[in-house]
Amino acid sequence: MDEFCVRLLSFFERGADGKPGRWPHPALSPENMAGAGFRLQGSQVKSGDNVICDFCKLQAWKWEKKDDPFRQHQDASPKCEYVVSNTFGEHRDVFLKKQRDKENIQRPLTPPATPTKRSYGPRRRMALSPIVTVHESAPTGQATQLSLGQQEQRPRPTEISVTTSEIKFVIQISDLGERGEFCLVFVLGKTRANTGNRQQEGPP
Repeated sequence: MDEFCVRLLSFFERGADGKPGRWPHPALSPENMAGAGFRLQGSQVKSGDNVICDFCKLQAWKWEKKDDPFRQHQDASPKCEYVVSNTFGEHRDVFLKKQRDKENIQRPLTPPATPTKRSYGPRRRMALSPIVTVHESAPTGQATQLSLGQQEQRPRPTEISVTTSEIKFVIQISDLGERGEFCLVFVLGKTRANTGNRQQEGPP
């Protein structure tokens, strides 16, 4: 029986009660532990997961799911006779291949879903109040004099009177603009009939 089989059977050794022992770490298979050069030491009931290398006498325990037994053995005892052998390298290549295959199986075949775009709420609209500039200014003395002078220079409106028997029309024409614009003002008034000088003639 070769050394690998001896190490492998140690993980299935029967206890004092005659029942086969159970390696407490399913993620670390007995094949990988034996391939890394470890042998289960003593009864599992008493020593748990304590393993030993028969070449360099390295002991290790408190294994975790994420541990790599090959790396643990190589880092702790790089000059071990078994670690530097071709057998160690062959078992490690098989172990690494199984790890890669396991990762490929667990990796989803479909591409990850495209992340949805984050929706943003409508931005608050700001209403700008109208800007009103109030400027109060009183006319200067020069402007007041100029305005009065312009009023004095304006010609007096022309009046045209049209009188009928009872109504009198008064038309006022004043020039208000620079382009010949004018304003017409009508003044209507009734004239009182002169009845005092008129005598009713009687029949002859």
